[in-house]
Amino acid sequence: MPAAASESNASYTLHLPEAGAAGEPLAQTARQALPEPLLRKSVIWFCRLRWLVVCLLAALGIWCNWPEAAELVGLRAVGSWPLICALLLATANVLFLLHARRIRNRTGGREVQRNLWAQIIVDLLVLTAVVHFVGSTTTLIAFAYLFHIVLSCMFFPRRLSLLVTLLSIGLFVLCVVAEQSGLLSPKSIFIAVQPGGGIEVFFDVVSALLIWVSVWYLASHLSALVVERDVALAKANRRLLAAQKERARHMLITTHQLKAPICGHLCQCSTAGRRILRTVERRSDESGQANGGPLPASGPRDSGDAATGEPE
Repeated sequence: MPAAASESNASYTLHLPEAGAAGEPLAQTARQALPEPLLRKSVIWFCRLRWLVVCLLAALGIWCNWPEAAELVGLRAVGSWPLICALLLATANVLFLLHARRIRNRTGGREVQRNLWAQIIVDLLVLTAVVHFVGSTTTLIAFAYLFHIVLSCMFFPRRLSLLVTLLSIGLFVLCVVAEQSGLLSPKSIFIAVQPGGGIEVFFDVVSALLIWVSVWYLASHLSALVVERDVALAKANRRLLAAQKERARHMLITTHQLKAPICGHLCQCSTAGRRILRTVERRSDESGQANGGPLPASGPRDSGDAATGEPE
């Protein structure tokens, strides 16, 4: 198969975890975060997903500000908040992409993680505003927090994904408390839905939080299992590479040991035979350099050439 065809069929590259500079264990290194190449791809992937959210918010703002179209599906006139949220996300997305392009040639994953954390914080703040306007307890929009919770379990270790989960819970509870205490007026995007209160709101909030924590635990546990399998795969790959290198070295030594007696017999051969021998020896030396350095030259070759007096 041509090389171009084989490269075009490749669709995924597994970046195995590597040991740290100080020789720290593979398991400890792998639990810190995803490998840097995958983190850089995650930055771009988050930005592409955010463009979809921007389009949805813009479409919602246009649709709900068209009275006939909004009443057709039972929606209220929502004003300009969907367009403002879409504009904020679009602006932030451009800044995130510019930052990702600026750090593209830098080594180390600290800047990449800062970019990801900035994206998560901005998304959660905008999402909290959307949850308030759509209906924090009268709709299922609050479960949109699960997108960030699950994605953080995929891209961050457990302690950092727990931090994202707690941040989501804190923002949602703060929004509901502000609505119930009168600091914010409860909203709903649907005409036929009226915001509730009291024990009903408390039950809805607690149920949502229990579901979020359960999803975080399951997702983080599965992600930890995948990381452990990656570490085991990396260790097996290192053992295979070491065995392959040792086998090549052993074959080189065996070839060198077999070459010595054969050289003694060919020393009495014709000039053409000695040329063939020198070709074999040259290729053996080249193979030795590729596998850890050349081996010492054989004695019979030198004695044979000296006996014949033929220059090399």
